[in-house]
Amino acid sequence: MKIAYFSDQASGPPKLFNKSGKRIPLDFIEDQKNLLVRVYDLVVIDVEKENKVLWEILELLKQRKVFIMILGSNLDSNIIEKCYRLGCHDIFSSPLKAEYLRYFWGKYFSKEFIFSRFNFVTRDEVFWKTLQKLNQLFIDPGPVLIKGPTGVGKTHLAKMVHEYLVGKDRPFISFNCSEFSESLIESELFGHKRGSFTGAISDKRGLLSLADTGTLFLDEIGTMPLSIQKKLLKALEEKCFYPVGAGESEQSNFQLISATCDDILDETTFRSDFYYRIEGFVLNIKPLKERPYDIPLLFGEFLKRTSRKIIISEDAMKLLKDYHWPGNVRELKNLIRLIGSIDGGVVRASDLPEKISKEQNQISFLSNDAVKNLITNVGLNVAMQNLEDEAFKYFYFKNEGKVRKTMKQLKISNNAFYRIKKRIS
Repeated sequence: MKIAYFSDQASGPPKLFNKSGKRIPLDFIEDQKNLLVRVYDLVVIDVEKENKVLWEILELLKQRKVFIMILGSNLDSNIIEKCYRLGCHDIFSSPLKAEYLRYFWGKYFSKEFIFSRFNFVTRDEVFWKTLQKLNQLFIDPGPVLIKGPTGVGKTHLAKMVHEYLVGKDRPFISFNCSEFSESLIESELFGHKRGSFTGAISDKRGLLSLADTGTLFLDEIGTMPLSIQKKLLKALEEKCFYPVGAGESEQSNFQLISATCDDILDETTFRSDFYYRIEGFVLNIKPLKERPYDIPLLFGEFLKRTSRKIIISEDAMKLLKDYHWPGNVRELKNLIRLIGSIDGGVVRASDLPEKISKEQNQISFLSNDAVKNLITNVGLNVAMQNLEDEAFKYFYFKNEGKVRKTMKQLKISNNAFYRIKKRIS
């Protein structure tokens, strides 16, 4: 990305560095007419107040496909409105920061940049559109909450968010709240001082401290005890905390990422004030059963990582798309390990586990959204009665009123036939 920097202070561009410590090159333009000499992707205009040079540059760039960023801490609302009307894309307070450029890059320049940074296999357009807005956290930092059922890849996504926002070289501290008791969670998160409780034979740094300058990832946060929620809420709001048994507080600046598979906003088990503190930027990952279009992609992705190369037949892939995947992506990954040594190297429907092929005759009707909505709205009993009535009418009229043929196809008794017939008459 070629960047031109123009300032009415004539003091030269600031020295900016990326997360790897490499300097970001900025071409300093002292005469606005020089903007026509070279082709730039982004022009940064740093002005302290309204002046004719600002309007001249905007008019100059108006007909060109150039992105424009204006910096100014003292611009009033009328000037800001006019700048946007003349083609400015974003206005920030001075001085120029590397975070502004990262935000600008992610917002305007590269959809492919997001795709390349996030090795998350899905064609869910809603997910990707949401992910593209993640760059707003560069200029307005805040927590990230990842929602999705078990096995969809929340931890995998959390690591990618960490690398994108914070950097691969910074610490990523992961903690599963469901694996520890209430007393141990406090010690793990906040740390403790020697002698603060029985068994505390030495000082211990907590995860909040270890996550400083990096990311703290709290998985299964819905299982966190209420007492810990209260203490962590205070730590997040004040940016400091007290280790167990400590008389002095510690500070830690970290990116918070949380994950849950439950609807955790419940007054009895989860504090609403804590929820809204961790909610921030929300990423929803759909269960695999709602993403049948992702099955071939994921299957191909996991096969790339295996030493033995196999292929899957069309009939087998159809069964995989129709299966409800209670274990989500994790279950699919385990399935590939299971069928990886199949004879002949071609996976057919008969090679798949019985639970996958058998399910098609049992609950495939639940793949119909209308059926699921009906059950939700009227309840299972009424929905089953409606299904019974619709099936009866379909086969009865299809068979031109032939009783025996209809009973045979529906596999119902004589009494059941006339009971349903009487109900719908």
